Amino acid sequence: MAHWATYVLVDRSGHEVRAHRWGAADLEILLAAGPEAALAVMRAGELQSEEAVDDGLTEAGVLVDLSERLLLLAHCHRLVEMDLRRAYFLLLGEAWPGWRLRWAYGGMGELADRVGAPRAPLPPPPLPTACRPAADPGQAGVMVTVQRPDGALLLHPLERDVFDLVWLGPGLLDLLPPAETALRLSRHPYLGIHLETGAGSLGLWTTWELASPPGALAERWPGWKVDFWEDRFEEQATRCRPALALPDLDPVAALDRLATALLPDPAAPTSSPLVDRVARNLSLARSRAADRSAGDGRLR
Repeated sequence: MAHWATYVLVDRSGHEVRAHRWGAADLEILLAAGPEAALAVMRAGELQSEEAVDDGLTEAGVLVDLSERLLLLAHCHRLVEMDLRRAYFLLLGEAWPGWRLRWAYGGMGELADRVGAPRAPLPPPPLPTACRPAADPGQAGVMVTVQRPDGALLLHPLERDVFDLVWLGPGLLDLLPPAETALRLSRHPYLGIHLETGAGSLGLWTTWELASPPGALAERWPGWKVDFWEDRFEEQATRCRPALALPDLDPVAALDRLATALLPDPAAPTSSPLVDRVARNLSLARSRAADRSAGDGRLR
């Protein structure tokens, strides 16, 4: 079975779609080597039709817009943990200086929309019928917080199998289990939902991709103000202090962990110019992060 990586390459003359049948597992490493090495590999990929951008087969994808100096990443499965994704953008900042770096929260369909390629029909997200409380509240996969009109703040740490509960609309309030009133998390969830029932507002952040565009989410919450915070968990954390405490992000430790995920075993007998470039960029990012740690030390 193939593991497709799809590359959408854009310049002032237009765009082309290329792919590697076995490239998905190596996309994060390839990008971390920088534009010269990455584009050489991408341009050597198999030429595809526009339908291939969002055909459901891609396991990892990227749009590289040379005219706007934009990288737009989709389906990066190894980077759904908050510390790794923030560390990865620190690494890409060294590898692609001067480029804008973005996650495609709409998946490959967002890449297709950007170049006018066909988007596959989106099936309706599967709606949960119950919200399981997290077995270990400190390691919740989903964090729902509810600010009531009387000022009370309710904290609902849930298992990650209720990832699509936000698509229930206001009815999700009826499914939430008993709440905590104070909680310290030992890791970052994959999804956060903050509801202010008096103001009728919803804020959402995630480290993955949305089942449907944010506009479709607003349709599920008629009369509510819906804000999509991308992966900015800080938006929820700020609104819920001091009742909800999330761990600080250590940029140096996160880059060390990222290096373990991306690079081969240092004891391995062989290397490659591409891997050497990645190791060099990791070292630069780590040095810069260590210098910043003399300040507040947080990953941004």
